[in-house]
Amino acid sequence: MANPVFHKCTKHIEIDCHIIRDAYKDGCVLPSHIKGSDQLADTFTKVLPFKTFSSMVSKLGLVSLAPSPTCGGAIEYSQATAATGEEVDGFSISAMHSVILDKG
Repeated sequence: MANPVFHKCTKHIEIDCHIIRDAYKDGCVLPSHIKGSDQLADTFTKVLPFKTFSSMVSKLGLVSLAPSPTCGGAIEYSQATAATGEEVDGFSISAMHSVILDKG
């Protein structure tokens, strides 16, 4: 064994590869090609153009629960509704207002 540290760190990968290889030979697993543009894991591993990122987030079923500051109006919305004490999904607008201003 040339590099025992490297081997020890990757042993679980080697075992997984053998399991998958055997399952493929037995006909239990049929691999299929996934286009790079459809790799949902890329959302978490690399910087993507906004359009691609938005598409991936949509495919994952993720939604924003708050107005986006980049779309404009988030702070203005909070300031306008803070006086009323209105609640959105159980969160006090005035509480969200202070969080937005503290982080801004």
